[in-house]
Amino acid sequence: MPMNTNLSIDTPFIFDAANMEEQIAYGNGGVHVRFEVYGYWSDVVTLRVKREFNWRAEEEARAAVWTVDVSHSSGGREPSVSSDLIAERCFAKAIVAACDLGESLAARRDEMEAAYQARREIDRAAQEARNAEHAAKLAADPAIGAAPARAYIDALVENTRQLNGPKVRALRARVRGSDSVITIVARRSWNDKIQLRFGGSAIGRKEAATKLADLAFAGLVPDVKLGDNELLNLDRSFN
Repeated sequence: MPMNTNLSIDTPFIFDAANMEEQIAYGNGGVHVRFEVYGYWSDVVTLRVKREFNWRAEEEARAAVWTVDVSHSSGGREPSVSSDLIAERCFAKAIVAACDLGESLAARRDEMEAAYQARREIDRAAQEARNAEHAAKLAADPAIGAAPARAYIDALVENTRQLNGPKVRALRARVRGSDSVITIVARRSWNDKIQLRFGGSAIGRKEAATKLADLAFAGLVPDVKLGDNELLNLDRSFN
């Protein structure tokens, strides 16, 4: 990116103070402040404030630790600046400013911790609301149950075993409370043995019934042929 035209020898560096304050207020547990420096087209100086844990403390006494550090790179030099010394002086001033800003942010740890905890409360409340909504959807969308699931799997196997039937049959069911569809495939091999597959892997009849029992309404898929179903296309063992 080109060098910021607002930079000059008199304005050797700039950073987005408004964005920094927004990050602090949001309470995400970290603040990144990037400095643009005269003589460089890249952001060569970065101030980072991070919330970490003191994992060496006892389990019940673990406390949050806010760390502050400044990092920098050699940066992309701007060839239009006539003197390397000018660019280096501007770089040095930006480093000092970043350290000063870091010290001022270190004094605001309590403020940042309070914002972090407030954000976690918001996140927890949102997650609880999502959990309640999901629970309501599950309650309104009952599972197939163990006995019907075993009957479905048995029907899938027997339909596939028929001498004049197709070599591949499939059974579809929904993940409860959603529109996601699960497919269980049965294939009759050359020696008339039936193999069940779920998600591209072989599965036993009992395990298939157990998985199916926790899903919503299921039904056999009529006249399945190789290539008609995406899972069959992806399952090379059926080729």
